Amino acid sequence: MTNQQAHPKGKTKVLLNLLGTDSNAFSIMGLFSKEALKQGFNQEWVDEVLEEARSKDFNGLLSTVMAHTTTEFEDITPEDDACPKKYQPTFWGGKDPLSEETARLSEEYIPSEGEPLDANGDLIPVLEFFRNVNRIYYDLYNNGLGNDKRDECTYLTDNLDLVFPFMEHQHEKSIIFDILNFIFDSKEKEDGQDPTCDWCAGQYGEVEEVGTGEYDEDDNEITEDEWVDCEYCDGMGTQEEECIDFLNWFESTPSRMRSFDRLASASVRMVLDAEQKGTLTKLEKDAK
Repeated sequence: MTNQQAHPKGKTKVLLNLLGTDSNAFSIMGLFSKEALKQGFNQEWVDEVLEEARSKDFNGLLSTVMAHTTTEFEDITPEDDACPKKYQPTFWGGKDPLSEETARLSEEYIPSEGEPLDANGDLIPVLEFFRNVNRIYYDLYNNGLGNDKRDECTYLTDNLDLVFPFMEHQHEKSIIFDILNFIFDSKEKEDGQDPTCDWCAGQYGEVEEVGTGEYDEDDNEITEDEWVDCEYCDGMGTQEEECIDFLNWFESTPSRMRSFDRLASASVRMVLDAEQKGTLTKLEKDAK
């Protein structure tokens, strides 16, 4: 079935935002199927997409699903925002005007140690997001991401909605989400830890209803719950993968580099907006 035949009104993509979804295969496929059918897509088309997704590893599965989804916030397509093949980071290179503001904002609002807190001792999310973006960005271009940035990735992934209003190209959120998850997984592998299985999310498998071969008085087969090991990890809950060089992965696709550039720039705009609204308090000199 072609994409044009997928929907009675000719729609070719499911309106779906995957951000915030549990990052395991079952959740992603289940949400895609539910939303597609609710929006009037043909069951046959949905089954074909999911069959293609199941035939790949997790990254391939995610790419397949994302290729058939869109979000209500998209105002341009990736083709309209083509990235140069030899893209050079503008934010780190100082070509972005906002890169100069980073030093000032860090000096005035970010403590040299610990999290940015308000007068009541509560975390300031906007500043913490800004701090974590810059910690990853700095380590990437100074140490090749040699330091463990899993905590930073987790915070950014959980709070991406803070910065999206300040991003000019909304289609990039899926790219950024992919980057942050890849950083996290690559550090898991460097630690010698087998990453959590993408299919069962470390649950080893699932309980399924299976037929018993016996039937009730209405001729319906009687079922019972049975534990079934995850086929992808053989019930181990983890998967063995070769450690991928993050910098090679990052630089192999210029759009990833540019998207992270834009994330850094957007985080500055976010803090500048809070500063203009008067919701931030500058650090006292001895707080640095």
